[in-house]
Amino acid sequence: MNGTNVFSRIELAYVEAMFSFWSNNVNPVATGSNPLESLYTKRLVHDSPGFRVIDSYTVNKLTDMCNGSTTVMERSDSGLCVPVFALNYHGWYSMEGLKFLERVMRDTFNDKKFLAGRGPAEVFFTDNGDVMYVNGLARDGKTSLQSSCGFSDRERIVRIDRNGKEEILGIHDFNLVLLTKRME
Repeated sequence: MNGTNVFSRIELAYVEAMFSFWSNNVNPVATGSNPLESLYTKRLVHDSPGFRVIDSYTVNKLTDMCNGSTTVMERSDSGLCVPVFALNYHGWYSMEGLKFLERVMRDTFNDKKFLAGRGPAEVFFTDNGDVMYVNGLARDGKTSLQSSCGFSDRERIVRIDRNGKEEILGIHDFNLVLLTKRME
């Protein structure tokens, strides 16, 4: 990879893939060899000029716990794909929390924004009580791959009642790693 716009090209490839996945309600491909396994493990693939983005995740429907990864691969002129960016996440979301997370991601990627994760610093929803999405990285101003070769933080969705008490609807810890340079 060369050129000064390498970071923006990786960010753009990621955002375009997420836009494709979340704005078009793409159905992920099951990845298991048996029906039960394929119920819990999914994979999405997006190809664009110069890049391939693969999003894979696994959900335990009994506990709502999940883990996943998104990998951006740069495609050379010869067709060889080399990984250049990875986002790994794990945690849980209730079905209600997941509904809000999907909305945050759809809105974020419809706006074609790279926000070092899956949503902006904070989003408030009032259509079903007071619900808030928080992305710790965006809140701290870390919204560009140029700022680091990697970072970790947490996103969460909470319902806030009239007394200010929070009910957690889901939490994901995530880790972003730029694979184009070594950590110092």
